[in-house]
Amino acid sequence: LNLTLPDGSSIKLNADSRLVIDSTFGRINRLVYLQGEAYFQVTKDSLSPFIIRTQNLETKVLGTAFNIKAYDDQSAIEVAVESGKVNISSQYDNQSEDLVANQMITYNRQDQIMQLKAVNRMEVFGWKDNILYFKNASFNAIKNKCERWFAVDFETEDGLRSESIEENFTGTFKNESLEEIITALAYTSKYEYQLQGDKVIVKKKN
Repeated sequence: LNLTLPDGSSIKLNADSRLVIDSTFGRINRLVYLQGEAYFQVTKDSLSPFIIRTQNLETKVLGTAFNIKAYDDQSAIEVAVESGKVNISSQYDNQSEDLVANQMITYNRQDQIMQLKAVNRMEVFGWKDNILYFKNASFNAIKNKCERWFAVDFETEDGLRSESIEENFTGTFKNESLEEIITALAYTSKYEYQLQGDKVIVKKKN
């Protein structure tokens, strides 16, 4: 979903994400609340910082392009900067970090520790251009991303448990269907992937 806010800032929401715009946006502040993942291109306003609040972090910017990933079912929040500069601060302690282009932080919800990292641009920003990117990804990482992207459920059969699938996969898919993706997964795998309605059935190959 693509949104344009009254100040001219644009936001692209990823699947299974929600954005709440504060009722005073543009008058008293530029405050939004995010659950899930979104890519922001913020119109510069030196007098009114743009603020994004997630469950644990507050991200404050004047004008820049960046990505925030803060799904409730993930153990860490990720903020990555494509251009410009942002400030990240914890809502529960005094941790604060300034990020510039090609930097990101991960914030572990459990131990409340921030880690500064370099950005893999395709991995972080690819989704906004309809690119699914996997680099040495585990089965569960692929499963979680595809379930959210295509609104399906992965189910295992024949006593197979998803935790026991130890294969990793690397691949890039742009504007490709779920059928094309699971065909590629099965090609190098010991497992079959069959699409049945809104379910992907995973089982061992004969």
